Amino acid sequence: MRSPLRALFELGLPVTLVALLAASACGGGSAVKKVPGMGTGATAGDAGEGGAPTTGGDGGGRASTTGGRSGAGGRGGADAGGTGGDSGADSAGSDSGGDAGALGMAGAAGAGDDALPTIASTVKATTAVDRTGQEFGMPTPDTVDDATVLATIDGAFDALLWVSTDAQGAADMTSHEWDTVVGPEPLPEIGTSFTVGSETWTLAVLDGTTLVNDSTGHAALPAGTHDLTLSVAATAKMVTGQHFRIYARHGSTWVAGPVFVW
Repeated sequence: MRSPLRALFELGLPVTLVALLAASACGGGSAVKKVPGMGTGATAGDAGEGGAPTTGGDGGGRASTTGGRSGAGGRGGADAGGTGGDSGADSAGSDSGGDAGALGMAGAAGAGDDALPTIASTVKATTAVDRTGQEFGMPTPDTVDDATVLATIDGAFDALLWVSTDAQGAADMTSHEWDTVVGPEPLPEIGTSFTVGSETWTLAVLDGTTLVNDSTGHAALPAGTHDLTLSVAATAKMVTGQHFRIYARHGSTWVAGPVFVW
């Protein structure tokens, strides 16, 4: 007796159609075979997500797990891929962010510490004081009123200088100069005849009522806004119409303030 399948072949039906009819007659579910290791596309994903525990489903799931994000692969594969990706991204982001933050903080701090001072204003004081005299060390009163100005300086400085100038703020070989530079420390080359601190009289610096100069005459203040009283021993340069200028030093750089008139 001929089998039903052979009869179908003899009728001339396509081989694929005969195979489908045979599978249907045997009660086999899906007509597409799950090839172990396939793991791509929605079909493999459905099997991997865990419908019926068939060989095809297991194969799809394993393929998705190995492949990470393989199409619409099994849940296990997607989770594994996602976890790996997230953990990698978090680690890289954390390390990179930490380094950048540390560098950013160090840079800001460095910029603040190294910023040059600004001499915002200088004006002749209206109240007479006696805080210094014709001396080279620590300022000491000498019973003679000083020449005094009020100056506002923003930022850190490690030396100040007061010099007589012309109306444009230029000094020359006849200029008088007072400063907080001491001993053999060099003075800035601004056109005067003075070259080191020991050649000039001391400039007294008061922050409020506190004398800033140390026992050598040196004066320095940290970053911040400083409202200062600057006093020097008066000379023949202190006459109406004479111009002056204050300089502030930070490190090796001298910054000139505005020109003011006596």
